[in-house]
Amino acid sequence: MLGAKIRRLVLRIPPKERDFERLGFSEGLGRAKLQHAVDTFFHGYETALDETDLARLAAILERTDADVQGFAYEGAGAALALMDHVIPWRGDRWRTFLEGPAAHHEPMLFAGAGIAFAHLPWVKKNIETEMSKAPGLLKWVILDGYGFHECFAHWPRFVLQQETDKKLSPYGRRAFDQGLGRCLWFGRGGDAAQVAQTIAAFPESRRADLWSGAGMAIAYAGAIDRKVIEAVPKFWGPYGPQVAQGAAFAAKARHLGRNPCAHTEMACQVLCGLTADETARIVDEAMENLPPDGAEPAYEVWRCRIQASFVRRAAHV
Repeated sequence: MLGAKIRRLVLRIPPKERDFERLGFSEGLGRAKLQHAVDTFFHGYETALDETDLARLAAILERTDADVQGFAYEGAGAALALMDHVIPWRGDRWRTFLEGPAAHHEPMLFAGAGIAFAHLPWVKKNIETEMSKAPGLLKWVILDGYGFHECFAHWPRFVLQQETDKKLSPYGRRAFDQGLGRCLWFGRGGDAAQVAQTIAAFPESRRADLWSGAGMAIAYAGAIDRKVIEAVPKFWGPYGPQVAQGAAFAAKARHLGRNPCAHTEMACQVLCGLTADETARIVDEAMENLPPDGAEPAYEVWRCRIQASFVRRAAHV
């Protein structure tokens, strides 16, 4: 217990850092729901600080309500990645959890690692080098998580002043923007009109990736009712395929996590014209025979294939 107390003392994130009102986030019909998702992230984070047995940790997280369970795993992933870098023994907690009891929440653990790295100046400085050590196609989600954190914690800089991390590679900045786009759904209280207005203020070169991230948040974190989701196509302009691709990632994350929920199903029907299961299958099909990383990362080829699939579907409707 002493070890857990010390970990909480050193690594605990104060409640004020998760309070939407203090952070300057907008009011919106979805604000309470989105605040609950963030609170669940911190439940997972704090549980991982307390529980050193990874199998027991997963068993605790599995008891979280299905609609927010992924956020609990994301928080646990953040805590484990953080401990790997600040506690000088057994620095493999995150990977062991990823490859073991949390394998079905792989995307959430990668996003959590990105959030953790944002808290470590010496890692943040070379975050793409750290990212390159991670296994598999989803390593770019680390930068997505990093972008989410920077937007969440430093809203005026990254949203109002539209900063990005100039240390990142050109594609790294695009992955960062996906995370920033996810955060916009939280910061604008789940209001599609406000999200669209915010994205429209960014340079055109950044809007597609911002909409992709917003699409994932809309489908994964959800909205207060169907009317909120049905409003999204009114505002997305030419970025419908990016929104659908983001929603498809959300559907696949829930399929992997075995935590389907009504709002993801509803979002896929509205944004993708398919059920959540059908949408997740498009993600799987786009992954087949991906080329190795080259001038364009395989992750981006994957995303483009998914977007192209929705373009084709729209052309035949």
